[in-house]
Amino acid sequence: MGLLWRLNGVEIPNPNHWGMAGTTGGPVSMLNNTLLDNSDFMTGAFPAEYGNALSGLFDLIFLDIHLAASIEKYRRTTPESPDIGLLLDEMKRLKSDRWQQKFVVQYADKLKAVKTSEIAYFEAREKSVFLVTGSGTGYAIDYTLDRLESVLDPSLFFRVNRKFIVNFGSIRTMHLYPKSRVKIDLIPKPDQDVIVSSERSARFREWLTR
Repeated sequence: MGLLWRLNGVEIPNPNHWGMAGTTGGPVSMLNNTLLDNSDFMTGAFPAEYGNALSGLFDLIFLDIHLAASIEKYRRTTPESPDIGLLLDEMKRLKSDRWQQKFVVQYADKLKAVKTSEIAYFEAREKSVFLVTGSGTGYAIDYTLDRLESVLDPSLFFRVNRKFIVNFGSIRTMHLYPKSRVKIDLIPKPDQDVIVSSERSARFREWLTR
């Protein structure tokens, strides 16, 4: 009871048939796991963006719907067994020019367009998400971190934990941390420590070499 499900940033009912208290969560899922891009399972210390979670959270990210449809079509029309990994890499490369290039922010009674290249990191705090520029200026934006992950270039930005998405260019130094984690020093420096969670640490190290 109290388990929150989210799909691409939107709260959904339990997608598993016969999912009820005292069971394994449901033996049959309505979701196609071949289209799953990423998933996180949390059991406590939920950030503000997951305010309705009580006992746990499943946060699921599916592939872009057009990308997913293209993969399914390729499966059906290719006589030999396709290398979906290579196909996916190529389609993501072709899609790279669609990453968001600017964010419109509000300060006082004015609007301003901030180039994505000028953003050092995004931070979830005080029940809001903030965009922080390289000069240290922060702006509240109407995005969740989940939504940001889908519009930011993954070669430049990485979600290190539940509260931060960082720009590769903002990383000053990195330190080994207990439980296979990594502590990051960012420029500009946030008010709290930035630590790559243990479940993201391996992917973070791979991302550094891309």
